[in-house]
Amino acid sequence: MPPANNKTTPNKESSPSEPRRTLRPRQPTPAQEQQEQHSSGLQLLTQRLEDYQQNMQDRLNMQQNQLREMDTNNKKVFAENAAIRAENQNLQEQLTQLLADYHSTKKELEDARALIQQLQRSAADHQGSQQPGVHVELSPSVMEDMDLQEESEGLDKSRHAPSAAEQAALTRRLQQQRQHQEHQRQHQQHRPAPGPASYAKMASKNISSKTRRFTKSFIKAPTAAMVAWAGRGFQPVNSTAIQGYTFVYLNSPHRMPHSEVRKRLRILGIAQARIIDVHFPTTGVVGLLIHRSYEQELTELLKKGGISTTNFNPLAATVIQDPKLETITEPEKIHKATTIHQTRILRTCLNMPHAYLGHAILRYFSDDSYEGVHKVGRDLFAEFVQQRPPPARRQRQLTTAEAAAAFNGSPPSTNQQQQQQQ
Repeated sequence: MPPANNKTTPNKESSPSEPRRTLRPRQPTPAQEQQEQHSSGLQLLTQRLEDYQQNMQDRLNMQQNQLREMDTNNKKVFAENAAIRAENQNLQEQLTQLLADYHSTKKELEDARALIQQLQRSAADHQGSQQPGVHVELSPSVMEDMDLQEESEGLDKSRHAPSAAEQAALTRRLQQQRQHQEHQRQHQQHRPAPGPASYAKMASKNISSKTRRFTKSFIKAPTAAMVAWAGRGFQPVNSTAIQGYTFVYLNSPHRMPHSEVRKRLRILGIAQARIIDVHFPTTGVVGLLIHRSYEQELTELLKKGGISTTNFNPLAATVIQDPKLETITEPEKIHKATTIHQTRILRTCLNMPHAYLGHAILRYFSDDSYEGVHKVGRDLFAEFVQQRPPPARRQRQLTTAEAAAAFNGSPPSTNQQQQQQQ
């Protein structure tokens, strides 16, 4: 048996003479790259499509909710409209019934008036036949009682017929009226015949009741306020007295007419002649234009009525409450409020019955010494003077003869007049 060969075959990889090979990643082919790009683009498109579907689903749900809310609101509006139509129908029926009652009552009233006139004529004929020359006119109340007693057939059929107690009371009243008429006729029988009519007596019959009332008493008993007002016109000039005008502001829960404001102030004992103007600068505030000398008395009268004044600033930005002006800045609102307040003062003075009063108010507020919140410019005062100028005084030109007679001299000659003109 041959001996074994102990020599081993050398490994090619472990052979030092050959270089060691390394594994490299396999490069993708162009087809694989295109397929990967296609798959990634498809995934992105799928994701976007899912997002779009989710967004559209949310919008659809929101629109459906809005449609359901609108449907519910429409049902409510339809129900309210139906209720309003039913109420209008009911009111129309009531109005028709009231009109029918009105025409029925009017017809009954016309019949009653015709019957009263007939009774008056018959009563006058009866009195004239008994006592010629004496005529006593029955009062409407007596005619009405006679109608109720003698001709009650038409009234009994009416739904306004009086009860038994009222009928008895009317009967007693009629008897009293008849007794009074009888007494009046007896008194006229014993009255002496009137004398001849004078011109003064006949002229006095044509004087109206209003003129006769003012002729009898032109001035009633003066009150304390009237006496105080009359006395203020004959006081000496006081240089230390309070001068000028001001505004007093009061709270008000709601807007009311100017007449109602003055009526409430009159009830509180405030003299209306001292309140120059009433205006409403903003919601919940009433402004009173007064003379400064009346401010303390006005405050005391308001306190007696449980009313306190408010520190209102007409130039504040909160005065502007127009929704159209919400976007402007606060300085612009202040400028707007100032313009409105000054224009209101000018308009108030222009609308005053007496121009001198508006002239005095604007002159005070436009004076350089005044520094309050009611300050107005000189241009507004000039505009007032332009629209309501003071009355011009007419100066009469004296003739030469009148001037000479005034100074006890002879009038100058014609030559002297020509020389003076030259």
